[in-house]
Amino acid sequence: MAILKLEDLKYKFEGSNRYILKNINIEFEKGKIYSIIGNNESDKSTLLAIIAGLDVCTSGNIYFKENNIKNLKLDLYRFNHVGTIFKDYNFLKNVTVIDNILMSMNFKKGTEKNKRQLIYDIMEKLNIDKEKLFYKSNKLSYIDSIMLSIVRVIANDTDIIIIDNITEDMNEESEINIMEIMSRLAYENNKCIIISTNSKVVTSYSDEIWGLSNGTLMYIKGKEH
Repeated sequence: MAILKLEDLKYKFEGSNRYILKNINIEFEKGKIYSIIGNNESDKSTLLAIIAGLDVCTSGNIYFKENNIKNLKLDLYRFNHVGTIFKDYNFLKNVTVIDNILMSMNFKKGTEKNKRQLIYDIMEKLNIDKEKLFYKSNKLSYIDSIMLSIVRVIANDTDIIIIDNITEDMNEESEINIMEIMSRLAYENNKCIIISTNSKVVTSYSDEIWGLSNGTLMYIKGKEH
């Protein structure tokens, strides 16, 4: 059963007559990786922002576990069910990484001590130096920022993980490392992972590949078994 369903979704900017997303229909399931490819990065980012509850569609519907998100509190939907990893703006600047992650866990049950220990455990599993948690976020390298964003997403344990074109400037080894982590999250932790990308490495890990062109989303192919 689909955890997320987009039905006849359309989007245009306020004051514009041109729809940049047109009649989008797609279903997403847990335990799968979805890639959305296409040359217009802005349109893909807009689609992901709508799925994440960061923007709202002009018309159409989005159903999360068969509930129309128009009837849900979007802030709770975002915090409890959707984790996001963007190319930029993953953390508040001039705040330590661990404080950023803890702030994102405000809606989660548990003591701060237990939350800190969970973060440390994830860092160890991903083989990331714990000292980086105490860096100010604006002092991180790009790859460290992405890896620590993955830590945050895992710590929040959301059903859906949305990733917006993060591997564009990475080497193949880094791409593979990230996609191996995403594969474990999808197949071992039953997460629904939606990625905007044009990377052949990323799409090779994907269960379904969809193309967004001129505002229309089309199914391209599934994973070859």
